[in-house]
Amino acid sequence: MDFKLRSVQASDMKKLNAFFDEVIKHTLLKEGIACSLEEIEEEINDKIIKVKDSLKENSLTDFLMAEIDGVIIATISINPPGEFSKQHMGSKAENVLEIASLYIKPSYQSRGIGKQLLSYAIEDLKARGYKGFLLDSGYKEAQKVWQHLLGKPDIVLKDFWEAGADHMFWYKSL
Repeated sequence: MDFKLRSVQASDMKKLNAFFDEVIKHTLLKEGIACSLEEIEEEINDKIIKVKDSLKENSLTDFLMAEIDGVIIATISINPPGEFSKQHMGSKAENVLEIASLYIKPSYQSRGIGKQLLSYAIEDLKARGYKGFLLDSGYKEAQKVWQHLLGKPDIVLKDFWEAGADHMFWYKSL
């Protein structure tokens, strides 16, 4: 699928807020995860904080968005590992970046966009001289995709969110 991939800009904030509101609510509903409005807002705010970090000079975070005709259809970030990943991945979280915040607008899912964005991120990391990356996921549907693309996870936190709801971590060498 043809789309324009670019780093986010400060002027994108309103569109990004609407995008995250749509995709995060859809993801939670699809996963059967009951969340309060406050918890959803916290999740959206977490993404916006990451976006703002990417706008800082000399930031290690690169937050990208894919667009078609000015409409955001997907996002992905390449950023330093968060505390959660550091806690569970230990030394594997050193000297690597994490691929995160890969969200795809529901009407564009299952079209290979996620795979294209992952490939871009991996090539970007190689070009920057990184030897590996981390990725984690707590969403069952996304975990199926990641297992298909990345293989067996390195760490599985069994029943982390609730019975049958695991959290998975991957470390991949480049």
